Amino acid sequence: MALKPAQTEAQLASLAAAADRANKPTSLLTIPVVLLIVTVLFGVWAYRGLAAQRSIVQARQAQAVKVAHFVEQIKGQQKQSIDLAAIYPPSPFLGSYVDDTWKAQAGSFRETPTVSQVSSTRVDNNSSIYRSDVTVTVNNEELSTIFKAADATLNHEFLKGRAFVSQANLTPTGTGWRAVLRFSLYEKK
Repeated sequence: MALKPAQTEAQLASLAAAADRANKPTSLLTIPVVLLIVTVLFGVWAYRGLAAQRSIVQARQAQAVKVAHFVEQIKGQQKQSIDLAAIYPPSPFLGSYVDDTWKAQAGSFRETPTVSQVSSTRVDNNSSIYRSDVTVTVNNEELSTIFKAADATLNHEFLKGRAFVSQANLTPTGTGWRAVLRFSLYEKK
């Protein structure tokens, strides 16, 4: 069967188009272009992640420098010795000072005040600082007399600014007041 020229021409055009497509493989070009775009996008994403991590690292390095500076300051402060004996000087005569002060006021009292022995308690287990206490008990006295003697104790030349009243119990009695006052101070032993 013989082909008609129109059919032959259509067949030849179809074969020419197939040959042209075979000479221009778009699939071979499309795959590398897509891979290139994916690679570029991944590179941009990785660069942004790297930049974010770099800023975090720089912030932590700056923080580490600050911490190291503070550590050096603390070490410098620790090297300076603190003289606790100058801050809390020992007071071996606390009981005598308190006793002398209350005895000096004895003419004002109806009954002689009772002054206890000094008791010392360590502030904490790791310290050489102690709190020393002396308790004074007064019976049947006027409040003004009790407060005047307590004020004289707190203003004693060797106790002023150091001693304080750590406990005060005042109880009314029929003829006056019963007072139990604890005078305390801190000292290094």
